[in-house]
Amino acid sequence: HGVAVEVLAADLTSAAGAAALRSACPAPDIVVLSGAWPAPQQRGGDVDAAQWQASLQTMLLSQIDILGGYAPGMAERGFGRMIAVTSRLIKEPEWELAQPSVARLGLRRHHPVLTRRRQGQTARPRA
Repeated sequence: HGVAVEVLAADLTSAAGAAALRSACPAPDIVVLSGAWPAPQQRGGDVDAAQWQASLQTMLLSQIDILGGYAPGMAERGFGRMIAVTSRLIKEPEWELAQPSVARLGLRRHHPVLTRRRQGQTARPRA
C-alpha cells in the first residue's frame, strides 16, 4: 500500500517520550493509545498519594497530553481519529484495580470534552 512504517521506543508517560513521538510522527491520521497498568504491588485501593499520582500520570495525564498535542493538527487538516483503549473496569470497577479504573474512567470522560471543543471539525476522539 505504499505506507511507511516507523518504529519508536520511548516512554510515552514522560514529556520527552511524548515529544519524541510527535517528532517522529507529527501528523498522524489515527492515534491509538493503551496506557500502562500499575505494577501488581501497586494495585488496589490501599495505596498512598504518591502511588495514585504516579498512576494518574501514567494512565491518564500523559495520554491526555499526547491526544491534545495531535488534536489541533487533525482539526486543521479536517481529518483524524483518536482512540483510547479502555476496559470493562470503567463499567464494572473492582477494588483491586481501583487505580486503572479511575484513570481509565477519567480518560473516557475526557474524550467527549475534547470532541465538544472540536465540534464542527472532523477530528474525532473515540474511547
